[in-house]
Amino acid sequence: MNGVIKFYERSRGFGFVTDANNTDYFFHIRDADPSLFEADLLKGLRVTFTLADGKKGQKAIGLKML
Repeated sequence: MNGVIKFYERSRGFGFVTDANNTDYFFHIRDADPSLFEADLLKGLRVTFTLADGKKGQKAIGLKML
């Protein structure tokens, strides 16, 4: 899937990515490509990701910069 990072809390290591249908998915830094976090500003960054079952529903994993 493709999406845009809507929010990222660097100090806590989590954020949300929005897909083309405006559905938000939680993500954690441990589930993303480390090179993604070299960007200075993650909000608005276009990414690709897959979905997996999490504790509170589906979450985004394998985030990579487009």
